[in-house]
Amino acid sequence: MAEQIVSPGVFTRENDLSFIQPAPLEAGTAFVGPTVKGPVEQPTVVTSYNEFVRKFGDTFESGSTKQEFLTSVAVRNFFSQGGSTALITRVTPGDFTAAETTNVLSSLEIGSAYATGSGDIAPNSTVGVNRALVL
Repeated sequence: MAEQIVSPGVFTRENDLSFIQPAPLEAGTAFVGPTVKGPVEQPTVVTSYNEFVRKFGDTFESGSTKQEFLTSVAVRNFFSQGGSTALITRVTPGDFTAAETTNVLSSLEIGSAYATGSGDIAPNSTVGVNRALVL
């Protein structure tokens, strides 16, 4: 950085602004769903429906009829109602992984995580360790 003396005790310093990061892009909404074409699982910013059609397509043929994904319908309606920017993420069949469950209580060694048995708790019957249930 360059410094200059303007007068005794007064210095000017040049700030180099070339390394400032650009501001994050703001999107009005985000759409996640199937599209005809385009990058898979990569959020892409579009600013008009025409740009969406160029990048992701709008209709496809199924037999002798043209079909349209609901993602295309939603994006078209968003822009027709005054939307300015949208974040689009294309998903395809088989992109997901099945969820796994974990038994939290058994990992804490408290016992079974599932209740078993049936019956009623009678007044003054003991519950837990040396505690009485008073109704």
